[in-house]
Amino acid sequence: MKGRIASVIIGVIIVIVEIVILVNNIDYNHPEHNSILIIQFMIFMGIGSALISYGARRRG
Repeated sequence: MKGRIASVIIGVIIVIVEIVILVNNIDYNHPEHNSILIIQFMIFMGIGSALISYGARRRG
């Protein structure tokens, strides 16, 4: 049971950190530089949401 709670907490931390990185590093003057940042954001949001959904899933 502790593993599920930990995975939810880790997933939330990943999501929050990734949002902070995206907000701080996005470049409005050169939009072409944002593609790597957005791909990275999508990957980490996928990992974080998978961890959250795994931890939040009910038994049985």
